[in-house]
Amino acid sequence: MLYLTENDPKKELNALELMRSKQLDGIFLIIRSNDWSTIESYTKYGPIVTWQRVKSPCISSVFIDQYDGYLLGLEHLYANGCRTIINLYSDIRRLNTKSRIKAYEYFCKKYDLTPHSPELFNNINSIQDGEHIAHWLANQEIKPDAFMTSSDAVAAGLVSQAKRLGYSLPEDFSVIGFDNIEISHLLDITTIDYSIHKQAENAFKMINNDLSLQKLTPEELDFTLIVRKTTK
Repeated sequence: MLYLTENDPKKELNALELMRSKQLDGIFLIIRSNDWSTIESYTKYGPIVTWQRVKSPCISSVFIDQYDGYLLGLEHLYANGCRTIINLYSDIRRLNTKSRIKAYEYFCKKYDLTPHSPELFNNINSIQDGEHIAHWLANQEIKPDAFMTSSDAVAAGLVSQAKRLGYSLPEDFSVIGFDNIEISHLLDITTIDYSIHKQAENAFKMINNDLSLQKLTPEELDFTLIVRKTTK
C-alpha cells in the first residue's frame, strides 16, 4: 500500500496508526514529517525501515554514505580540468549533506584548492533553485568552471536556464547531478547513480526478515558515475 502524506505530520501518523491496529505489517518510510522519537515509538508494532540517514537503535536505514559518491563526481571534474567547483547543497544540517561537505573539504586539501563556505550555496533543492543559480552565474565576472549539485532536479534547472541564457555545456562550464532519475537522462546530464532500486529492495528484505523466518541477504550498494553531455 502506498501512502502519500504530502509532508503532513498528521497523515504520517495516520499511516503509523494503521500498523498499531495491525492493518499494516511494516512500513518503508521514504520521507518523514514527524521527529524520529515519535516514529520510533511505533516500532513496537512492526518493523520500520527508512531511505533516510538516521542513527536509531530501532529504525533500520538503507542509505549509503554519500561521501564516496560525491567524491566520485568531484574527481571526474578534476580529471577534466575543472579547478573552480561550486557545490550546491540541499541542507547543511542533514547528515548526507555533511558527508558531501567532508568529501569536498578532503578533495580541496588533496589538490591544494581553496574551498568555498557551505553556507554560500545552501538550501538549494528544486528546479527553480537551479534556474536561480544560472542567473547568479550570468552576473559573475569571474565564473566557476563546474557545479556539483544536490540533485538531478537542481542540475536540470541550472542546465536548462543556462542554455536559455546562451551558455554551452560543457564548453562554458560543467554540471553533475545526483540521483540518476529520468530527467537527467532526458537532458543528458552527467550524474551519480546510487542504486535507488536496490535500496528499495534491501528495505523490503529487511522488513521481510523481521516478519518471517526467511532471511534474505541485502545487496551490497555502490555509486556509479553516469557520464553524459554536461561534462567533458
